[in-house]
Amino acid sequence: MSAKKSPQDYCVVKIGFTNVMLPVADGLKLMGLIRNAVEVEYDYQGDSGCWLAGERPRCEMVMVSPKDVQAKADTPPRSPRRPRLLGHD
Repeated sequence: MSAKKSPQDYCVVKIGFTNVMLPVADGLKLMGLIRNAVEVEYDYQGDSGCWLAGERPRCEMVMVSPKDVQAKADTPPRSPRRPRLLGHD
């Protein structure tokens, strides 16, 4: 007997301006890990640079229904344009 597999629940985790979709269990782990994180940038001034710590990143998690997920359609490659002939001289 084979059991029918139920669709997996997904979530979208937004970190700053980046959105990633992953299973809910992994999304919860990610939110738990990132809650104590801070944004950093590298300062190249002087002979030795340093990391400048900023604020906590904006994070949010949104539940996604499996029926609302679809693959992104790839656009077909455009065929190269042929030069137009202006006359038959």
